[in-house]
Amino acid sequence: MYFNDITQRRDMESQLLKQATYDSMTNLPNRVLLMDRVEQAILQAKKKNSILAFLFLDLDRFKMTNDTLGHNMGDKLLQSVANRLLIATDDFDTVARLGGDEFVILLSDLENMQQAEKTAQTILNAIEKPIQIEHHSLKITASLGISFYPRDGQDYES
Repeated sequence: MYFNDITQRRDMESQLLKQATYDSMTNLPNRVLLMDRVEQAILQAKKKNSILAFLFLDLDRFKMTNDTLGHNMGDKLLQSVANRLLIATDDFDTVARLGGDEFVILLSDLENMQQAEKTAQTILNAIEKPIQIEHHSLKITASLGISFYPRDGQDYES
């Protein structure tokens, strides 16, 4: 009985931690976990004297998808985009959903800025391919901006 209580408590704590740090729709890290990972990546980049890239991605005209096809279809589109972002990046990169149709990709341990630009182009190309959801073939584009550590800022906010 005592072991069962501990197990239930650990499971509950684990579930609460996941709810606090991951986006429930896409299972990607949320803003809270992203901030932590950025801080850790900055510490590593300082030690290694390497570059970080912070890619901010916003889906173009996403509201129109929600308005014309409904929020359920919009949610499925966001999940598909999240999967494509994960496929287009390396396992040690962080792909996070900030909310709505905004995503951030943290690329760490870069040798040069061109690596980030190449990944950004790969991501944009992956998103532009038609996405099949139910009987709809959806085509969406995204806008993407890149900032670099240490060139553009010394912390998450900057």
